[in-house]
Parts: sequence; C-alpha cells; structure tokens
Amino acid sequence: FGGEPRKLRDDAGRSAVSPDGKRIAFVSGRAEAEIWVMQANGEQPRRIAEAGEGGRFLQLQWSPDGKRIAFMKSQGAEGKQQVTIESQAVETGERTLMLADPLLQSFCWTTDGRLLVSLQQPARSASDTNLWQLRVAADGRPQGKPQKITNRSGFSFWDLSLTADGKRLAFVKSGSQGDVYVGQLDRRTLQLQEPRRLTLDDHNDWPGAWSEDGKQVLFFSDRNGNFDILRQAPGGGLAEEVVGGPDDKTEAQLNSAGALLYWDSERDGDRMRLMAAKANGAAPVKILEAPRGAAFRCAQNKNLCLLSEPTREKQVVFSKFDLEGNHQEILRMPATTENMPAWALAADGSRIAVANIGEAGTQLRTQELSSGNSHEFIIKGRTVTGITAWRTGWLLTTASPRGNELLYLNEKGETRELWKSSSVLSRPVVSPDGSRVAIGVSSQDSNVWVLENF
Repeated sequence: FGGEPRKLRDDAGRSAVSPDGKRIAFVSGRAEAEIWVMQANGEQPRRIAEAGEGGRFLQLQWSPDGKRIAFMKSQGAEGKQQVTIESQAVETGERTLMLADPLLQSFCWTTDGRLLVSLQQPARSASDTNLWQLRVAADGRPQGKPQKITNRSGFSFWDLSLTADGKRLAFVKSGSQGDVYVGQLDRRTLQLQEPRRLTLDDHNDWPGAWSEDGKQVLFFSDRNGNFDILRQAPGGGLAEEVVGGPDDKTEAQLNSAGALLYWDSERDGDRMRLMAAKANGAAPVKILEAPRGAAFRCAQNKNLCLLSEPTREKQVVFSKFDLEGNHQEILRMPATTENMPAWALAADGSRIAVANIGEAGTQLRTQELSSGNSHEFIIKGRTVTGITAWRTGWLLTTASPRGNELLYLNEKGETRELWKSSSVLSRPVVSPDGSRVAIGVSSQDSNVWVLENF
C-alpha cells in the first residue's frame, strides 16, 4: 500500500489473488458467467471457464498450492437455482465437484485442507447462517461429509477470507430486517406525519392489511421460525397470532365481507395455496393453487378479488376469483420481466395500477376494469417497489440513487413526496378510512468480523 492506484482491467469483479501473488483470477461478462486469469500487472488475460446457460459465478478462490481455482456457481432460474462449489485446474481445465447445496452462501479453502462454507439455516432467513467444514484433497475432492462448527441464530457469514497464515478468518456479518411502520395521513393537505415503528422484535415483519375497523395492522412475521400472520394495534399492545403453523403464511388480506385470505406454502415449494378463513370463525379452506410468484388483491368496498400470474412471455394475467375457487381471466397486461411487477387494486374495485420497471424509471399503467380505458405515467429515475390506492390516486414506495420515498401520484400524473427514508420502503397499505398507512421498512446492517480458533 501507499502507491498510486492503477487500473488493471475493465469489466472485472469477484477477484482472487493467487497464493504467490503473481496471478489474479476474476469474473467477467455482464452475466458474470466467465472466469479469467491474468498476471498481477494485468497482462496476459485469458478465459479459463464459462458458467453455461443460466449460470453465474458467485465467488472465486485459489487452492492453497495455486494450481486450481475454486468457484461457487449458481445455475437455473430464480427460485430453482442449484448452487455448487467446484475446483478447476488452471492449466488443464479439469473440474472436480466439491459440494452442492442450494443453501450455500460463501466459502474459503484453508491451508490445512479444509473447505469452510457458510450455509443458510433451512426454513430461515439469509441472515441465519452457520459455518461448516469439509475435508478435501489437493484436487478438491471431498474426503468425508460436512461437519457443523458453529451454531448461531441471527448471525451471518458472508465473503469468507483467510489471512496468509490461515489462522484468522475474516467475514462480513450482513443482513436486512423488515419492520412495519405506521404513519398518519392528512387527506386535505397531502401530508404524512413521521411514521413510527410498530413491530419492535428482531425478526422480519411485513404489512399485509388493516382490520375492518382500522384499529389493527395484519402482518406476517418469521419470529417463530416460519412466517405466521399476526395483528397489532398501533400505539401500544402486543402482537397476537392470527394464523400459525409449520408452513409459511404470508400476504394477509381481507375481502369486502371480512374474510381473511393468505398464501400457505412450504419454504422450498413451487406452488402456493390460497387460503380463506371466513369472518364467522370457520376453519380456513383452500381456494386455489398458484405458482410461486403469483399475487392477489381484494377490493375493500366491492366483492372483487383478483389473482395475478406472470408468464414466460413477459405478461401478467389477471383473473377474478371467489371463495369457492371459481376464477376467470379478465385481463392481460405487458410486463418488462418474467417476475411479478408491483400492482394494486382500487378500494372500489374499479381500476388497477401496474408498475413496470425500465432503464429510465418506472412506467405506471392504470386501467379501468369496466371500460378498458388506460393511462400511462412515467416515474422518472425511480423504481416503484409498492403501490396502494389512496384518495383518487395512488401511494407509491420508490427507490432511487437519491434515496427511498413514499410518493402520492394523482390522476394527472403529478407526484408529491410524503416521506423520505434511508431504508428501503415497500408494501404500503392504507387503513379503511384512509387516515393511516402501514409501510414495510427494510433496514440494512453490514460489518466485518474476525474469527480465530476455528
């Protein structure tokens, strides 16, 4: 250190320096699907590996003898990815599988012949990881089975790296936490009082709906290990469980008759069950099944619920459904990706708003369900992360390099900033009388730690 920095190469990331300091391996390409090796001065670059279709290299490290490069790679579509750690001989290209597990987060190769990996805890968030070790041969072939060496909760091990003598392990303890905040809205002045945090635990909590009387927020939380649905009144009181169980219960909403609707799904399942618990206290029943990525919304003041499903043709299919499981397609709208865009249904069920994210910002399309008339608005330089209807327009949570905001968009396409936050905002939900809004707020935490005697 101490000299002037000098650029070695463009389009290079996830670099790893060889043990003798003479070579650098790095990932290149827009899709992060190529591994290259160059001299320490940036000369003689050459490509040594490709990830293949749908593949992406996540991390690189040299073997202790400097003859091989180990890499962590993901393969496949989102939600169905296979994650592997493999080693490849730099000169011959011969590969060896070291470990395969979709819960892999990071790894390093120790000088005493161990592969240290961080694995996400099953059925937990990515901030719950632990360290495991696996004995490996010089070519990376596993010698036995992985053994767990830490047992922590609420802890993460990211970006593992070792000191040159192999005695200290550095890692990034990083994670995010979702909480529910509630703020008072003024319909006349279009202002929002500073939102206050409702959920005070150290787990992920996300808003879903308000109770019929507007006195409690329904939200889903992973405080019990999986997501359950709870309710809590702003301004005091404890959270009460509404629906629990071994599977994830998410996206709690009420229809106009007061029935509670929610998704019920296994953490790793491809399908989700849409459940309904009627207001008369009857046991929940399954309405329908849908692929992961689908979403639903119910109008507050009209007997109408809509289901949305993304297609591979970059469209969103909207279908109306009832509690008996009958559903009928009513509309298709274009989407910019195969993933579900943020969307909302007006309280009276008359129109929907769909946010498609582009390079210059977000295109928000509103459409009347009866006439088919539509309008398009451009939210420049911002990514819309959530939508809900309010007054005659929409409340939008947005993200941009300038910060995260809650905006009001009126029927003319004019926006007004209601709140600005350093944390990521999403999932705005307005109370039945329009006087309060619940917002999902995601806070980030990231620090470097050092571990010895591992």
